Amino acid sequence: YMCMCIYIYIYIHTHIEWILGKCVYTHLYTSIYTCTHIHTCICVRVYKHVYRCVYVYLHIYPHIHMYIYIYTHTH
Repeated sequence: YMCMCIYIYIYIHTHIEWILGKCVYTHLYTSIYTCTHIHTCICVRVYKHVYRCVYVYLHIYPHIHMYIYIYTHTH
């Protein structure tokens, strides 16, 4: 079996900067990736003929991550 992951990655980064008072900076980053790397995407078999893509991500800074997965599988 071979599993291919295609997912939509929505990245929302919000932090507060102190420049001449209180300044709120919000950055919205949206992009579409194709899971082809084994160290970032792991395909896990949920049940018979169904595979799910599990994305492993490690972050240090306070971020908000929302993942919308579109996963398929090929035989």
